[in-house]
Amino acid sequence: MIDIQQARDLLGQGQVQEAQQLCEQILAASPDNGLACSLLAQCLFQQGQGQAALPYFQAAARLCPDNYTIQHNLAFTLKELGRLDEASIAFKQATSLSPKAADAYYHLGHIAVCQGRVDEGRAFFEQAITIAPEYWDAWLNLAITFQLLKQAARAQEIFAKLSRREPNDPILLIKLGECHASLGNHHEALRLFSQAAEIDPQSDKPWANAGIVHQQAGHGAEAIDSYQEAMARNPRSLLALNNLGLLLSDNGQLHEAISCFNQALAISEQQPEVLYNLGNAYFADGQFGKAAQAFEGAVALRRRYRDAFINLGTTYLKLGKVSEAEQALQQALELDPKATSAYQNLAMALLRQDRL
Repeated sequence: MIDIQQARDLLGQGQVQEAQQLCEQILAASPDNGLACSLLAQCLFQQGQGQAALPYFQAAARLCPDNYTIQHNLAFTLKELGRLDEASIAFKQATSLSPKAADAYYHLGHIAVCQGRVDEGRAFFEQAITIAPEYWDAWLNLAITFQLLKQAARAQEIFAKLSRREPNDPILLIKLGECHASLGNHHEALRLFSQAAEIDPQSDKPWANAGIVHQQAGHGAEAIDSYQEAMARNPRSLLALNNLGLLLSDNGQLHEAISCFNQALAISEQQPEVLYNLGNAYFADGQFGKAAQAFEGAVALRRRYRDAFINLGTTYLKLGKVSEAEQALQQALELDPKATSAYQNLAMALLRQDRL
């Protein structure tokens, strides 16, 4: 009789395919062996076969409903496959099995932020840190979450604390610089970006962020130089392409801006901010059909993107799509009842339908 421990030992030794074969033999004899299902799923997952692993993790969770590790692995697999709603449910089930499982709260926070529920994500990261005060990734993501919540001072405090522990980490220096920039401390931000560039001279990120600071300070030429330095190091720098597009758009160079945004989207289509900026450039250029397509893409990727819904509604009005405009603007008002421009454009849509 094959012992499950044999397969576990093989997996621990890195002999993944051999472990997989033993698990398959165990399951052929005992299809309801939950531990074998879980171990087989781990073998498949480690070979990059997440989709094939999923049904075995699901079977293992059904057969071993009180096993935290199995539930966590199921949740993690769902997350990796992009099935975030299901992953969130599974991680919450994992926390009910092990309330002190900091890792599950961390992943719940990450999912919440990815889905636009930023403040909820903050609470999950804080819960993970309460359980495990030295959880570095939770601290890092909590700081990033404070950035998203426009609480730069709180983010800066955390990044400074982390940077004192890792003074030569260029990513932390960049994040700390971003906080200083948000607080108007442009000189300190540029100093931190320069320090990061010295530590990692091949990285485009310090230069791209320096460009943003120059742009905010109204130093257009310096901003363009910084973006070009970033793209010299990485022609696929999304940050540089997107912000160079914004600078060109502000300068009225709409065709050049549209080209930058489209280059960024050619690198990665899953960029709601870039789609939003592209929509604004098309709108300013009078290309309302293309603007609507860009805004539609932005709200499809980020379901709580208030500004994109407002601009989509405004664009629909330009296209004479009054009913669609009303729906988009109503969605914006559900996200933010104080959105004045949404009310103004909604009133226009209702007037066009003789409903006001």
